[in-house]
Amino acid sequence: MQRPETGPTLDRVPWKIRDVAIATTVPFGIVAIALAASQFYDVGARNQAGEAIPPWSIFIFQGILIGLVWVFGIRKYKVPWRTLGLRPAIGRGVMWLPFAALAVSLAVTAAYAYIVTLLGVDILAPDQEISGDLLGTGLTRLLNTLVIGIWGPLTEEIFFRGFVLAAMLPVMGPLRATLLSAAVFALAHYNLGTLLPIFVTGVILAWLYIKTRSLWPPITAHAAQNLLALVVTSQA
Repeated sequence: MQRPETGPTLDRVPWKIRDVAIATTVPFGIVAIALAASQFYDVGARNQAGEAIPPWSIFIFQGILIGLVWVFGIRKYKVPWRTLGLRPAIGRGVMWLPFAALAVSLAVTAAYAYIVTLLGVDILAPDQEISGDLLGTGLTRLLNTLVIGIWGPLTEEIFFRGFVLAAMLPVMGPLRATLLSAAVFALAHYNLGTLLPIFVTGVILAWLYIKTRSLWPPITAHAAQNLLALVVTSQA
């Protein structure tokens, strides 16, 4: 049986699965080191002390994703950034699709949290990683909000959808590429309690990317979800 092609949905990108595999080890390695370091410096203790997350730390880590895309994709193969999908979306409903995707993602997350809580499986219960205190106050809070709510979704969509998923599509076909890229996206967050909801969100964002042939709809949905989570956090 002939392997399904991506059809007219997305153009082939020049970088290979090997480029993606090498690039992906970097953020996973950084997060692993950060988790190891957290054993010596408890983030929970920092929260109790009222210390905010330095905005630059998140900005730099997310920026590394862009750097990896540039090194292993844009620069290596001498292609423009629009190759990643940074172009206008096409198709019907491109204005409302991100918000429909957001609604589905939030519904799945809420249902998952309810079921896990009902079953009493605490290890799988989603936890609030960032409290209002960790966001800081004043300018620090504003910068953290921009970094987490806007910069993070932009860089993650460029990396996980525009770079990782786009390389997998011609090789694996839409279904397997979507599932595998969503799994990588979920595992990159290193949180057992949110592993399944983030995987589902990754599937939804991948579908948005493939359907609209653009990164802007998944970036919009991702940013809206992060900003909504920050609003809820600020009320906690």
